[in-house]
Amino acid sequence: MQLTARMEGLEPGPPLTLPLQVSRGEQRIYLFTELRGLSGRTVVHRWELNGRVVQERQLPAKSAAWRTYSGLRITNSMAGSWRVTVVDAATGSTLAELRFTAN
Repeated sequence: MQLTARMEGLEPGPPLTLPLQVSRGEQRIYLFTELRGLSGRTVVHRWELNGRVVQERQLPAKSAAWRTYSGLRITNSMAGSWRVTVVDAATGSTLAELRFTAN
């Protein structure tokens, strides 16, 4: 799992430099996730700002080794503490999470 500013097909670009600087505008970011052993199941990318859900994206895993991503445009009004979790849609279990700050 990796935060990046761009996707190149199903490969993530370079990792983001954190904390994320958005004070002068906006930035599109992506959460790249490589799923293993979850074929036929769905995961959710849940983006939270200061404990409030901003976006949820359901992503089905279509094979045993599956790459996927979701993206979000963060503006200067969205500064704060972020948490992005990968959740098993069927069980609600958190599979992975990343935390970062946007200034």
